Parts: sequence; C-alpha cells; structure tokens
Amino acid sequence: MPDSPLVIILGPTASGKTALSLHLAQKFGGEIVNPEANIAPAPVHEAPSVAPASSYISSAIRAANRVPFRVLTPTVLASNSGLAQLDPVRVFKPAAHRHELVTTFYTLGGNVYWQVIETDWTDAPILRKPTGKYPLKDGRKLDLYTNGGHIHMAVLRSGRASYWVVNTLRDELSNETMLAIARGLRPLGK
Repeated sequence: MPDSPLVIILGPTASGKTALSLHLAQKFGGEIVNPEANIAPAPVHEAPSVAPASSYISSAIRAANRVPFRVLTPTVLASNSGLAQLDPVRVFKPAAHRHELVTTFYTLGGNVYWQVIETDWTDAPILRKPTGKYPLKDGRKLDLYTNGGHIHMAVLRSGRASYWVVNTLRDELSNETMLAIARGLRPLGK
C-alpha cells in the first residue's frame, strides 16, 4: 500500500498515561457530499382533501365487527377513495389474545391503498415512539408518526383500544387529510 499513510501518535490518554496509537489507512478516493443536500423540504400546508363517508362503509364495518372493543368508523374519507375490492374489512388476531379490525381503502390514483386499523393491542411495537402529539378540539389527542415531515400514521388511543389512520406506502395523503380522517373517527352507529 504505497499510497497508504502511516500515522503514529504518542500522547497522553484520559487517565494521564502515555499511549502509542498506530493508524494505517488508504487514501480516500471518493467524493464528500454535503448531507444538507439530501434534506427534503417541509410539506406545503394545504386544505384537507376529504369527502363524507357513505353509509355503505359503516354497514361493511358493522357486518365484520367481531372484536371485543368499541369500533369507530370514519365519517370522512380521502377524496376519490372507496373501499378496497378484495378484503375491504378484515378481522384477525395479530398476536395472542389481541384483536384487530382493518378497513382498507383505495384511491382513484391506481393501486394505492390506505387504512384504518383498530386494535386492542395498545402496546404494539410500532406504537412505541411517536414523533409528536396533536390535540383535537374535542379533548382527544393523536399520536403522530412521521416520515420526512409527512404524517404516516395518526393514532387515537381510547381506553382498551387504539385506532390508526395509516397513510399510503409513499405517504400520498396530505398531513391535513390524515388529520381530518383521524378527527372524523366516530363510534359505529352514532
């Protein structure tokens, strides 16, 4: 390694003793990139893009409801959204003694889906570290989980259950739309 610098350092350590340190390295032939060049701009504020949810959605949720906790239904949906064609409402057990009801919606943009997940698994690993909190006018609070400034998940916790509004894989629903959907979650039948 003729181009490799050899560095010998003789000096005191934190304990006050003298130490010999030998460093052998190759020259760096790459390019140093400014890390700030990779920072995404903050999302632009925009009005929520929502429309009233049809009673068909509540009916589909009511028909699948076999969970031991209070079920909420969205009163508004992302504009141009509807229930997914395959398995729009599923009930299953994600872990022992835990129940989950998942409602999947599609957007007219194509093969793009978002969900409302309701579960009594209130300490699921994904819920451990919210990015922030958002107070609602009715006294409820949302835990927010963000990705690059975009809300990926807005979670409402209520007693024995938690209710998650989960954005698309690429976070295509705006922050305001995510908040409006979460704000509009109401008990089934009310």
